[in-house]
Amino acid sequence: MNGLIWNCRGINNALSPIIPKIRALTSSNNYDFLFLCETKCTVEQVNPLFRSAGFVESVGVNAVGSSGGLWCGWKSGLMMNYVTSCNNFIIIKNEMNVALPWYLILFYGEPDQALRLRVFELLGSWLNSLEHPFIIVGDFNQVEFSCDKLSGKTGSIAGALGFHKWRVLHELVDIPFKGHVLRGVIIGRVFGGFNLVKNSCKKPYKIESWNLDNVECLSLINKNWTTSFVGSAPFRLARKLAFIRNILRKWSIDKRQVWSREWDRFDVRLQEAMDYSINTGGAELSIQVNDEVTEFARATALYWKQRAKLKWTVDGDTCTKFFFNWVKGRAGRNYILSVKDLSGCWTYDPICIGNLFYSYFYNLYNPIHNDQLPIFSSTNDMSRLDDFEGLFRRVSTKIKDDDIDFLSKPFSKKDVRRAVFQLGALKSPGPDGFPALFFQRCWHTVKDDVSSTVLSILNSGLVLKELNITFIALIPKCASPEKVDDYRPISLCNVIMKIVTRCITNRLSRVMSYLVGEFQNAFVAGRHIGDNVLLAHEAIQNINKHTSGSCGRFAFKADMSKAYDRIRWDFLKRTLSCFGFPSFLINLIMNVVSTVSYEVLVNGAPLK
Repeated sequence: MNGLIWNCRGINNALSPIIPKIRALTSSNNYDFLFLCETKCTVEQVNPLFRSAGFVESVGVNAVGSSGGLWCGWKSGLMMNYVTSCNNFIIIKNEMNVALPWYLILFYGEPDQALRLRVFELLGSWLNSLEHPFIIVGDFNQVEFSCDKLSGKTGSIAGALGFHKWRVLHELVDIPFKGHVLRGVIIGRVFGGFNLVKNSCKKPYKIESWNLDNVECLSLINKNWTTSFVGSAPFRLARKLAFIRNILRKWSIDKRQVWSREWDRFDVRLQEAMDYSINTGGAELSIQVNDEVTEFARATALYWKQRAKLKWTVDGDTCTKFFFNWVKGRAGRNYILSVKDLSGCWTYDPICIGNLFYSYFYNLYNPIHNDQLPIFSSTNDMSRLDDFEGLFRRVSTKIKDDDIDFLSKPFSKKDVRRAVFQLGALKSPGPDGFPALFFQRCWHTVKDDVSSTVLSILNSGLVLKELNITFIALIPKCASPEKVDDYRPISLCNVIMKIVTRCITNRLSRVMSYLVGEFQNAFVAGRHIGDNVLLAHEAIQNINKHTSGSCGRFAFKADMSKAYDRIRWDFLKRTLSCFGFPSFLINLIMNVVSTVSYEVLVNGAPLK
């Protein structure tokens, strides 16, 4: 279904050049519906203008004097039923697909800034009552970010904060448009969402990076970290992190509410402070207000930089429209509105979408299912570990004796600290919501508890299951994903487990260089996986140049996309033993990988 939305700014004159333009567009593109806003006339005046173009069914709202006016027409045969309307929007129910009805909301934003938020709230009350998916199209008369403006001054935008809160409250997704942006043309907005049929799981709270740059917040952490809990070191740390997370969540919300109220008054306060300085000769008040503005601007930059998740930015980057564009584009690309099931039918219900992903990963990672599959997922009938004893006997490289002594040494606090500060500060957090930045910034406060917990896991091999929960985030592999396997699973584990695994990999790095073959360019320090790309280019170029002679050349591409999804734990343990790893380290590795539990994230919410 396609349609044309146009802010005609007056159509009450039959000789207006807008009318033939719209007629030409509708005839050449075969639109199913036409929505006109700001008609500045009655519905009866608009109806005959476009009936000849095939829009025989119509609804609308009469203009009030010489302002406003909405009209929507559609062609016969479309199962579109009028629901409600007001001066700013029309809601129509589309029932072409009986199994999946949806609502088309045609919106025209209130030109009066003082009344605009009231119109959004009125529409929001209707959104809460809709029982099917909906899409909102039209001219909102409001932009959310400076980058959405085609011209005019940049800076603070009147009404942007209220509009952003309203959009987030109703979980509306900004659907991007394709094509060229034409100056002088009013670009409308398209929002889509679901109501009532939602994933019942709430999105887990994540610690904000800007909190950890605030002196008041750091003082709050130092004060409350001394709260004592009874139990083992891992249990005490898990309880402390949950306690601190709740405190930081409340502090962050309160702080943002204060800044939201004060931000619009900063300009006035700064001007008053400057006038006071001129009259009295004292600059203390002006400096104080300027520091408050600087603090808020820095926090805002950290807020958006954390969400942009750019690996190649540097500390000199500022909070420009670049971050806003990147965050908006990233959110739109990763949001899952629909997916095809096993029969090839589209599924739009968020609960059904979640069930599809849950079933897929359950079958993929469940040990019961994996035990029924042959090792390496090969198509032959070798499904028992004994079939690979011949392969293990051919392994000639063993770990050296002095390296065995090194690998068997107990871990120390020095190993833990080194691992903590090797982690990416703003990598996506796991279920506990804490990024590595928290532990790095507050290391003088948390180091004793973190070191005790990590060393307890490393030296005893016992892992608290509460700490070893991992989220599976879904990242599209292609521009237009359709099936479940078009999404790449990314594991998001808690930072404590990242520290544990980093300590292990730091120790293994000493032997990996001679255990791993020289043709493997990944996972070994000093080797780069990008070298394989260069080798592939050179090989293909050599094949293309070889056009003579009796012997031909060809390239063979093996699809290894699921190479690591079917490796069984017993095979992993046998391989480690074959290379001569000490039993202490083998048991530690097996406990880490075998006690993990997974929760799949669909649009940010975990599926239980």
